[in-house]
Amino acid sequence: MDEHPVLSSGSTTRFDGAFVDDNHRDRAWWSQKHIGHATREAVQVMLDDLQLAQGGVSVGTSGRQVGVKRWVKQHIYNRLPLVMGPFFHVLYRLFPRLGILDGTLGITFHLVVLTRGAVRVGRF
Repeated sequence: MDEHPVLSSGSTTRFDGAFVDDNHRDRAWWSQKHIGHATREAVQVMLDDLQLAQGGVSVGTSGRQVGVKRWVKQHIYNRLPLVMGPFFHVLYRLFPRLGILDGTLGITFHLVVLTRGAVRVGRF
């Protein structure tokens, strides 16, 4: 699953200031949403692996940043032992990206993200 949409027509808008997703749904809805994301991503990883084995996927066709992220995901993250990829991703988000400064709620969020990553790799 790739969350990097490519705009083929129309225009975009750049926001000045912060963008806040003021979502009032409960944790059960949020959890189900991310379990769905994790399931679709696991299927996409399996399809990508199959296509790479057959020589059918081109990494980095929609921009430098997206290409670099896909390359890291396919050549490093997806090859780590189970649960190590999500674990290192959470450490990256908490420390170099300063997620630790979000306090208890932010740390809880990142641990839920770790669970999503574990679901993605089929551990839970």
